Amino acid sequence: MTAPAQRQGTALLRQLPNGVRLLVVPMPHVQSASVGVFLRVGSRDETPATNGISHVLEHMAFKGTASRSVQAINLDAERLGADVNAFTGKDFTGYFMTGLGQHADPLLRMTADIVLNSTFPAQELQRELEVIRQEALEYDEDPQDSADVLLDRAIWGDAPMGMPVIGTLANIEGFVRDDLLRHVQAHHVGPKTVVAAAGNVDAAAWMALAAELFAGMPSGAEPSAAQPPAATPYAGQALARRFAQVSQVFLNIAWPA
Repeated sequence: MTAPAQRQGTALLRQLPNGVRLLVVPMPHVQSASVGVFLRVGSRDETPATNGISHVLEHMAFKGTASRSVQAINLDAERLGADVNAFTGKDFTGYFMTGLGQHADPLLRMTADIVLNSTFPAQELQRELEVIRQEALEYDEDPQDSADVLLDRAIWGDAPMGMPVIGTLANIEGFVRDDLLRHVQAHHVGPKTVVAAAGNVDAAAWMALAAELFAGMPSGAEPSAAQPPAATPYAGQALARRFAQVSQVFLNIAWPA
């Protein structure tokens, strides 16, 4: 049975039986609304062999679902004048849409469809891998991006936190559809998922719809608490402790136990 919503200040929070958390922050003084689905999976959950898979999955989520083609996904958002975007980080991945508050329900339906029902067509994967490959080459040629990658490697060494979010060229060129399916099965589970909305929304109605859409998401195994990464010995103990503490504080705020 779904737990009743708890009021956190002006926000409403509810957890579904499968572990999905629903969060609504009503803002009646604005006309817009943002809807997002955030999953606790990023490059720190990868291995050298799978480095970059989270980022590839983020791109491929928009390339077709069980009921909509890639063209239909784009047109549905454009009809509502909605902004659609996504991101991948070291700790989590996010998919979100922003538009008018009166469209909060369809924004949620479209975002849920992308996260829950993407089919990852093989022909789209080959095209998108080339796009990501070019993106990775551009990062290599950008001094700031290269400096960020080198700093991560210097601090975290060969640990997952030291690997680039975008992955290596060899991995990008070698991923196949089954790699995406395995990643989804392992990480797109209820306890790792937060579905959120903020803006001019009917909080009770929106939360009821979110509960309906995400009730069938697999619960999976209960994820273990994220552990602070260990910095490389040569980073210096004071610096290493500082970076590990900052990383853990961020995780505790975003994903409380």
